[in-house]
Amino acid sequence: MKACAFCSKPGKLTGEHLWSDWATKIFGHRRYFFRQKDAKGSVVRRWQSDSPNMKARVVCHTCNSGWMGDLENQHAKPVMAGMIRNPTPISLQPKETAAIAAFAFKTAVITDAMHQRPISFFDPFVRYDFAATLQIPVGVHIWIGAHESLGGSVRTDYFPVKDSALKGFEFYCLTYVFGHLIIQLEACRWADAGNAPFPPPLVRQDDIWNDAMLPIWPPHNLVTWPPKQHLNHKGIETLRYRLRTLEFGIPL
Repeated sequence: MKACAFCSKPGKLTGEHLWSDWATKIFGHRRYFFRQKDAKGSVVRRWQSDSPNMKARVVCHTCNSGWMGDLENQHAKPVMAGMIRNPTPISLQPKETAAIAAFAFKTAVITDAMHQRPISFFDPFVRYDFAATLQIPVGVHIWIGAHESLGGSVRTDYFPVKDSALKGFEFYCLTYVFGHLIIQLEACRWADAGNAPFPPPLVRQDDIWNDAMLPIWPPHNLVTWPPKQHLNHKGIETLRYRLRTLEFGIPL
């Protein structure tokens, strides 16, 4: 039997929405067009639906209807619903950015589990601890931006660092779009568990992205959204691969 992505208990798994059920109700029933691409960017499937009701069957009923439901309804929905619907200026307090960050990390674990890799990118203890405390692990960086029109996409990318002082690190990138809200999460880990005692790198985006993507994690005191520059579809594709130009630093 397959195990839950968070509590690791084996059993019958339930479907978790990639685009939250409460968020899809913002736009109501209309015709949605979907494309699924492989790792090389080639379209492998196209379909239509009257709702963006896509689910990942990777979590157990206890997690899905318990702490995950609380995260969605008590934390994410109150702050994200308006941002998804309309890019009206809003000042986000630390509690609100923490809610978006927790939503992003939950989604990152789910999309990673969908790939059915032999070893999950996120350590089992990290996933279990997050389910219990909503604490995001060290080595995770999160930004938010604004999409110029209503849209939705979930993109995941993995790649190792090969030619730098950080050789041996692996990175996982989630780029998530729904409505006008863009969330990007970058997580890193040592490929060799023997290097685990060394801290993960600090990550800082290139200045060219400062007008488009606002850092929210590690925590910032106050964030005003949306940023000056709103991204279109082409900008999202560029955003996916910007990790290759991010600046790294080793904490002292």
